[in-house]
Amino acid sequence: MLSAASIFFGVVTYFMGAVSWLVVPDTVDRQLRNWSEEQAEGVGVPAFLSYEMVLNPGWFFLLLGTVAVGAGVTLMPRWRHLLPFLAFGATAGWLGLLAGIMVLPPFVEVGVGAILALIFGFIQVALLVAATVLSGRQQK
Repeated sequence: MLSAASIFFGVVTYFMGAVSWLVVPDTVDRQLRNWSEEQAEGVGVPAFLSYEMVLNPGWFFLLLGTVAVGAGVTLMPRWRHLLPFLAFGATAGWLGLLAGIMVLPPFVEVGVGAILALIFGFIQVALLVAATVLSGRQQK
């Protein structure tokens, strides 16, 4: 039942990739200049701040969507042993989305798609982890 619910949340998270990820305000040029001056004064840049991580979160959405489809297979008892791998994949995808949002420069705002993806992705991960734990307890 938990893995079935995770399918729904995973598919919703996947489609949040089509909703706005970033919002660039009108005053971005002035804010960018201020941010670059702060960087010149010795403020560190996070390691996650790369264009692959911030500007291309589609890989993480794709991973969460793929895990959702894979969770459909675990509805059959024969394939329940795959739940830990799916929970691991969903956790990696969600942490990638979280890291991509956490390192955004202050002059770029988070879009509604990113916020909803974090919420629904977290629910997907929680459901898969709970399904994994319960499945493991039932086997003993």
